[in-house]
Amino acid sequence: CTSSSHTEHTIPGSTDSPRKPNQGNDVITDDSMITADVTVNGIPLRGQTVGSARTHLKQGLQDLMDSMQIQIIVDPYSMVLTDEKIGLGYEEEELEGVLVSAAKAQSKTELSIPLTHDETLLRMSLSELNDQLPNHASNAKAEVLWKKNKIKLSGEYYLQPYWSYTEGTNGMAVDSASVLEQIENALAEGNYTAEIRPKVIISEPAITAEMLKKQTTLLGSC
Repeated sequence: CTSSSHTEHTIPGSTDSPRKPNQGNDVITDDSMITADVTVNGIPLRGQTVGSARTHLKQGLQDLMDSMQIQIIVDPYSMVLTDEKIGLGYEEEELEGVLVSAAKAQSKTELSIPLTHDETLLRMSLSELNDQLPNHASNAKAEVLWKKNKIKLSGEYYLQPYWSYTEGTNGMAVDSASVLEQIENALAEGNYTAEIRPKVIISEPAITAEMLKKQTTLLGSC
């Protein structure tokens, strides 16, 4: 489904005049009636005022998001992506624009509100799946170790801290770019129970020892 942009704005208010189909130049208020057979993301709004439709639509959208169970499968491993794992949501401005269009509709109309996601959260979820794969890529690590030094004059010993680095390694990982595209397509199509079987690629570590050395050097200079 696609969503067109909207320039109208819903203006809260009330009217005592008899309710009738809204004309193109009418000001849409919360008391305006949705008289046509309108659905938004498959949620019917006919016979409701804009105010009640807003409440009904928000609950319907939340139910849709709660029902999301997109499976990412890399045999024999899998992960179920829920709305919380990808930060699923929508823009309030889109919802208000759709309500205006619904109130002005004069015939059967199908509208949609595009669902958005948080790409950072989604990438974190994919990282969890990657960690399950055998021979997965691993990031470099840095840790503080201690070495024993002897004071020549006194013969006493003291401990001196130093940074030790373990280089990251290449390994198996899901094709994140492909997964992101397929998830976006599934959301756009309203398919909240899609099954995605991404291909596995050779991936380099996201964090290298050189990166860590630069960070620890900056810390040591503070």
